[in-house]
Amino acid sequence: QDGYFFGYGANYRQALGDLNALSGAIALLPQSVYGVWYSRFFAYTAADYQTSLLPQFRSNFTPIDWLVIDTDWKSPSQWNGWGWNARLFPDPAGFMAWTAQQGLSVSLNIHPSIAGNDPRFAAANSRAGGLVQDNPGAADPQFRFDWSQPAQLAAYFDLHQPFEQQGVRAWWLDYCTGCGGSIASNPHVSPDNLINQAYTDRGTARGLRGFSFARIGGSEFANDDGNYAIGPWSERRNTLQFTGDTPATWEMMANEVRFTANEAAAGLSNV
Repeated sequence: QDGYFFGYGANYRQALGDLNALSGAIALLPQSVYGVWYSRFFAYTAADYQTSLLPQFRSNFTPIDWLVIDTDWKSPSQWNGWGWNARLFPDPAGFMAWTAQQGLSVSLNIHPSIAGNDPRFAAANSRAGGLVQDNPGAADPQFRFDWSQPAQLAAYFDLHQPFEQQGVRAWWLDYCTGCGGSIASNPHVSPDNLINQAYTDRGTARGLRGFSFARIGGSEFANDDGNYAIGPWSERRNTLQFTGDTPATWEMMANEVRFTANEAAAGLSNV
C-alpha cells in the first residue's frame, strides 16, 4: 500500500491551503451560528427558559441566538429517549412556537441509540429491518443503528422528523464512548464522517443551510469497528465542533483558549 507524506517546514499557510485542496473547503455556516449560544447541563423547564433565563439575557442587553437543550428534555429515557419529557415541557409545540417568536434557533441533544421500551422503537426497528442490541444480556436493552445501511439511516432520521416539524433547527450529536453505540459498518468510511455529512445533507434538503453540530472525533475513542479512517480532516468541511463538557473554572477556560487555537491551526475553523 502506498503512502504519501506532505512536508512544509514552517510554511503553515501553504500546508493549510493544500489541506483545503485535498479535503475540501469549509462551508460558511448560517449567520446565527456565529452569534451567542446558551447551554447548560441542567433540567430546565419551558417556564425556566421563558420567565427566567431569557429575561435575564434581555435585561442585561446580552444577545442570544441559540438555545441548546441538554439531555433532560428526553422521554422515556433521559439518555436516549425520542419523546419530549412532559414534566419539563408540557406543551412542546407551544414552547417551540415561543422560541420562533423570540428569534431563537433550537438544537436538541441526541445520543444515537434507542431503548427497547421506547414507544417509537417498534416503528424504528421495523423501518430499519431489525436493529442490533448494543448491550446484549442487559435488563434494559438498548439498540444501535448502522448508518451505512440506508434503511437504518432512514429509520434513524425518522425519529428526528416530528421535532423538526415543530421547529428544531439542528441536532447536537453528543456521540462518544458510552454515548450511544451507533456505527457505520462499511469499512471504507468512519461513522463520524458519514453521519455528519448525512446531517448536513438533511438540513440542506429541508431548505436550510445544512451543517452538523458534533463532538470532534467522537467515534475514534469508541473504536467503532476500528474504521476511523480520516477523522476530522473531512468533518471539518461541514461540522461545527464542540469541545466536550466544560466546567465553569478558570483552568477550563485556559484550556479552551489553547484548544480552540490549536483546532484553528489544524484547519478546524468552526468550534
